[in-house]
Amino acid sequence: MKKEKTPNCHEGHRKRLREKFDADRELTVFREHEVLEFILSLVIPRKDTNELAHELINKFGSLTNVFMATVDDLIGFKNMTTSAAYLLSVIYPAIRISLRTPDTFEEAIKIGNYAAIAEYMQPKFIGRKTECIAILYISVNYKLMYTEWVEGAYPQKISVDGEAIAKRALKEGAKYVVFSHNHPSQELTPSNDDIIETSKVYGVLAAVGIDLVDSLIFSDTAFVSFKSLGVIGRCDTVYYKDILQSRDSLQSSNHYNRYYPASIREYILNYHKLKENYQLEMIPSTFPLKEGSEKDPRNK
Repeated sequence: MKKEKTPNCHEGHRKRLREKFDADRELTVFREHEVLEFILSLVIPRKDTNELAHELINKFGSLTNVFMATVDDLIGFKNMTTSAAYLLSVIYPAIRISLRTPDTFEEAIKIGNYAAIAEYMQPKFIGRKTECIAILYISVNYKLMYTEWVEGAYPQKISVDGEAIAKRALKEGAKYVVFSHNHPSQELTPSNDDIIETSKVYGVLAAVGIDLVDSLIFSDTAFVSFKSLGVIGRCDTVYYKDILQSRDSLQSSNHYNRYYPASIREYILNYHKLKENYQLEMIPSTFPLKEGSEKDPRNK
């Protein structure tokens, strides 16, 4: 007696996924495992990508975490191929590059437009699990000369070396610097350390004739500008009106260590006091990146 063939519940499934995508190009009705299954089905022939997609989601916890996994993290799964592992691990880096807007960058630096600068830099921070630093070194003609990226090891802290930033700026012949880091927690409120470290970087750069254009904090979808909060302006006032009155203070590479902590500490206390009293409005300084920067009255 001929044995009946067991029906394959996934037969024709790849075709159905493609048809589903054709009808929904934004993946609005796809569940996370279906998105992953569809991507894998395009590069893994003749294997069950549905089961693999479920295993990956269960292991890493979400589609986002799968995309942030390394090739080594992915390669050990049953039915996973080397090509598929590389495809998944390259998705986020490719998105970061594609979202940059270099055409508007030079003009943004020229007018100090923090919203346009942030729109250029923010894609580098999408999907990061640890605090990272990105530093842009810019020429006197507003050309981007060098981009420095520092990968952090912890989700809430990363070391900032102001003197190393100044040395790099001098080596590249930069006139302007834009400093930025991310908060993986998605909380954009600057910490005391954020403000103090920014003041230190400002002081070291100013001592060698280099301008800190802005310091920015990023989440995955938004940012906050220290220029918009008044921190950069405060550094301007402290440095050019007070420190430069005493040229001797510039002879020491650690002059900012002696001066900034006391003056910036006062600013930090006032800042948090205002915030507690709801007198400091954070919303105008923290907004979606797609908002038209040319319409922002703070940039005029």
